[in-house]
Order: sequence, then C-alpha cells, then structure tokens
Amino acid sequence: MLPRVSLFGVGMTLSGICWDAYLHAIDPTRVLHEGLVALGNPGHLLIAAGIGLSTLAQAAMVYGRLGRRWQRGVFAGGTLAAVLLVALVLAWSSARQARTVAGTGHSHQPSRAATPDEVRASNALLAETTAGVARYRDPAAAIADGYHPATPSSALISEWINPSYSKAARVLDPRHPERLMYVNGPGGPILAGAMFVMPSVAFDGPALGGPLTPWHRHTDLCFLPNGTLVGTNGYGFACPLGSRTLITPAMLHVWVVYNPAGPFAEDLSPRAIVRMLDGA
Repeated sequence: MLPRVSLFGVGMTLSGICWDAYLHAIDPTRVLHEGLVALGNPGHLLIAAGIGLSTLAQAAMVYGRLGRRWQRGVFAGGTLAAVLLVALVLAWSSARQARTVAGTGHSHQPSRAATPDEVRASNALLAETTAGVARYRDPAAAIADGYHPATPSSALISEWINPSYSKAARVLDPRHPERLMYVNGPGGPILAGAMFVMPSVAFDGPALGGPLTPWHRHTDLCFLPNGTLVGTNGYGFACPLGSRTLITPAMLHVWVVYNPAGPFAEDLSPRAIVRMLDGA
C-alpha cells in the first residue's frame, strides 16, 4: 500500500511541474509577481502535495522497519526537524523574493539637490512627453508613424525605434522621441514610456533637469548588423552568434506610467510592470 502511495505522490509532483511550466509559458510575467511557493498556482500546490505525500509514505515505510523504540524516536525526531528546516527555508526564500519584487529597479539617488529651475524643467519634460506620446498607447499609431520593435518579441519590455526620428538629430523633442518603451502584456504592447537618444556617441545629453534627468550609456548590449538588440554580455555571457557589442549614444528614459524608481530612472521597476499588467 505505502509504495503505491509514494508512487502516486511522485506522479502528483511531476504533474505539478508540468502544470507550472505551462502557466509560465503562457504568461512569462508570472516570475515577477509569484514567489517560490504561490498558493494561487495550482501547479505549486500539486508539487507540494506530491512531495509531502511521497515523503510521508517513504517515512512510514522506514519507520515500520525499525524494531526498537529509541530508533523510531530518533527517526521521528529527525524527520520532524528536517520538515521544519525545509519549511523555514521556503518561507525565508519566498519572503526574500517578495521583497525583491517589491523594490527592484535601478533607483539612482541624485548626486546633489536639484535647483528650482531644474525641478520645473524636469516636470515640464515629463508632462510634455506624456502628452506627446499619448497617441502611441495604440501600437497601430506607432507603427503608422514609423516605429517598429528593436528587441525580440519575447522580451517583457520591448523597445520600439523610429529610424527617421533617429536620423533627424532632434534633441528632447517630446512629440518625436527616438524610441518608445512598451511592456508586452497578454493583450498586446502597453505603452510605458519614451526614450530620447542623442544623435551620436560623441555627444552628452543636455542637463535639462540636472540630477533629476540622468542620461546613461550602455556598453554591454549585443546588436545584430540591422540594429536589433538581441542580448547582453554584462552577466558573463558572450554575445549571441552574429551580434557584437556596441557603445550606445547617451539615452534618457521618460516613464509615462508610475515608476517607483522615478520617472527618469534607467529601468522600469518590476513593481510598476506588475501594476501595469494587473490593470491591463
């Protein structure tokens, strides 16, 4: 009887793994808002139940073969301690991941206090950019104006580039940003912001808002010859075959959605992404 129970538990575990893999395949954003053990994920529940059932059956078989009382006592105590240790590790890991999801994002602290003029200038840039790109909430309007994705469609955040605007050498034109930033939701791209790009690597971005509007460059991005961004070598990985690393011109993000890291931060916070997807 017990061997069958153990085998049934193994089957439940494997089924849970398959179910969880399927859920992540149809919604890659689950990783942003789902902890190591998520009660709302039926795959996780099956995995936990299967492991628990199989472990219980195995422990019962071992316990039944122990002839002496002290052996059974030691085994029962050790098993209980192991279960408690696993539970504590899972709880710690889930709590740590939840804190990471809530607070991740490059939030660069200003190097100095902004002047009143810089505050007004940064607020104006945010307001004008938000109004200038509002029409691109409809991706069809962006395509009609010449934008197209420059990053793989599988990416959670997609960067759309407008070649004609990039060649026009405008600087901080709120109605004609060189790039748009979309979050790829289940129902399609969701506008998250714009990105201004200087015409050449030789130029620094204007310090319009001082420390509030920090420009940045990338030195670890991998591009195909046609300009498509295909990866990064910044984590110890080589660039994909056929691509190479290029130093980008100075860039400035303007996020038109709430971003805990700030409206001009280099990255969109995972918490902001989750909020966008939940409201989609």
